[in-house]
Amino acid sequence: MSTNLQTNFLATIFPVRNLTLALLALLVTWSNYAAGHWVPTGAMNTARFCHTATLLPDGKVLVAGGNYYSGSWSFYSSAELYDPATGTWTSTGAMSAARTNHTASLLANGKVLFAGGGVNGGGVSISSAELYDPAFFTITTSALSNGSITGIAVEGKYLTGTTATLTAVPAENYVFTGWTGAASGTDNPLSVLMDRDKTIGATFVVGVEVLAGGQVPTGSAVVWRGPLTLTMQTVFPNGAILYTLDGSAPSLGSTLYTGPLTLDHSCSVRAVAYSSDFSSQMQSPPLAVVIVPMLTTTTAGGAGLQVGTSLEGLVEDGFRLTLTGEFGKQYEILASADLVNWIQAGTLTNVYGTSQFTDGDATNQSRRFYRAAVLNQ
Repeated sequence: MSTNLQTNFLATIFPVRNLTLALLALLVTWSNYAAGHWVPTGAMNTARFCHTATLLPDGKVLVAGGNYYSGSWSFYSSAELYDPATGTWTSTGAMSAARTNHTASLLANGKVLFAGGGVNGGGVSISSAELYDPAFFTITTSALSNGSITGIAVEGKYLTGTTATLTAVPAENYVFTGWTGAASGTDNPLSVLMDRDKTIGATFVVGVEVLAGGQVPTGSAVVWRGPLTLTMQTVFPNGAILYTLDGSAPSLGSTLYTGPLTLDHSCSVRAVAYSSDFSSQMQSPPLAVVIVPMLTTTTAGGAGLQVGTSLEGLVEDGFRLTLTGEFGKQYEILASADLVNWIQAGTLTNVYGTSQFTDGDATNQSRRFYRAAVLNQ
């Protein structure tokens, strides 16, 4: 005869009187075994009757209160938890008052309300009530960018053994790529068993990305000295990328990206990626590209500015440039933040044919362009 125990349990809870020892009886089903048979399980830590037994959402059973007679009456405020997975009992927090023949109600938030009852064999009634708050675990989210996680309960609290269902929601034009922290994989939604406190994060990447010089731009603009190589990539397997360089919205009629682009002029880059079956699309944020020539300006007098050695560029006291031009000529160095409005940054006499100029105000600027002009030609 097979004795393969099934995994489903049916617990029948009812008060038991005039017993010196009460056990929680579980009706179990055995394969090919006659129905209605009983098997013992672990005994409670305290013998009691006229208590309550409440099935909690995590599958455990909470027994509380009751009384016991052995020559004299004993009334209990104690409580204990039965774990069907192990068949054992564990003491838990006691009620603030001993009570018997009381009620116990499982609330929607997982707490249990105990109310009324009595002591002295039921001769003294109790009007008080109290709440049992079972053990909770919490979910917290790690720092997220470009998306969010939904489905987390209020205050992130879950009863022990319950399951949380989380959904990663990417921001517009971003794609969810996987879970981090106490979760892994790419299932979305994700079921999380609450057996401990957990911190969970999600990773989101842009659906189509424009790289400047092989790097992901840190903002919406790139300032580059000399020709710039642009590459584009998408998360769509075998997807197609189309782009524009004039700031207009790309579409199926735009230029198809087939490989790296070399830009020698300023422009506004926008791209759109389509899935292989063209059922989905994602756009990249606009990227302003500002190309700054190696020599910013050459005047009629043959002057030029350049930055090309370790002694030039950003230095402790500002931004240093090298001017080349005619011997003995005096030059005006002009600076601009937008290539439209120019101000005088200083003047310089070119004594040696090649001279250096340091702009002390450059460290207070987010970007700075320069040109040189001959004075008193």
